[in-house]
Amino acid sequence: MDAMIEKLKKNEKPFGLLEPEEQAMIKDMMCGGHTLKYTGEKWIALIALDASCCYPVKSATYAIKPDYKPEPEFVDLEIRVKSDGTWGWLGVSDCAGNYDWLPHHYTHLHCLPSLPNFAGFFWKDKIIIYSTYIDHVANRIAEGHKVFARFRR
Repeated sequence: MDAMIEKLKKNEKPFGLLEPEEQAMIKDMMCGGHTLKYTGEKWIALIALDASCCYPVKSATYAIKPDYKPEPEFVDLEIRVKSDGTWGWLGVSDCAGNYDWLPHHYTHLHCLPSLPNFAGFFWKDKIIIYSTYIDHVANRIAEGHKVFARFRR
């Protein structure tokens, strides 16, 4: 994906001559306002004001803006109480070993902010998402909310 983005930042082919995957990416980028169009004289930035911006002309040449950076992907892990019979510690679990950036199968709450890809804590209330601090996590869980730790993938 990143290689295709870098390639399309330097694109000089007309839209109709691009591979289908490249056409799909250019079209997605157009809808987000992340493309340039060559007018025959110079490159101009396209602004996505409405859905009509998402229909490229096959003979026109488009490129992704050079300063475009894709949004990072996130993983949200629910903070839970680990009860091993004697203690009830808050933290996140990775018993399946899916996340090699977590240092342990169960990582305690106070360790999470020091991990390099940690992005913050949040909790949801119906549709609204609230950011929260580490010292409020236990209170939100005690109130019955699900609290999550967010990490960049």
